[in-house]
Amino acid sequence: MKKTILLLALSMFVTTSHSSASCPPSIDVSIAVDRPSSFTAHNTKNRLNLSDVDFLVGDPSLSNKIEPGQRVSKNGITEIRWGFDRESRSSILLACRYNGTRVFLTQPLPENTSWCRVRQQELEGGTRVEVIDFSCR
Repeated sequence: MKKTILLLALSMFVTTSHSSASCPPSIDVSIAVDRPSSFTAHNTKNRLNLSDVDFLVGDPSLSNKIEPGQRVSKNGITEIRWGFDRESRSSILLACRYNGTRVFLTQPLPENTSWCRVRQQELEGGTRVEVIDFSCR
């Protein structure tokens, strides 16, 4: 069965302190299903929370991730930091990823951004994470 994810709505944005880089803290999705004619498809809205932030170079479908410069974990909270040099900033995309789906949103990283930090919290015994703080300067 082929499934197509459709973004229905975006909610409030997680804003950053000194840059316009942001991710919606949650999104609503609806799944469209190509189904056999004898079946009826039913759909409910699913609100999915922001689970991860990545930075990509080039075509987003290739997932060319920029590795973070630092990752520190303590008491179920992981802090991840990236630094960006002036020459590469114009080609970097911010990628916002959500729990329970392969859907991700991208936007160009503002050229004045020199670093970003995300803090994630482990949930459900470490099987899932959610972003609790995201900032860039």
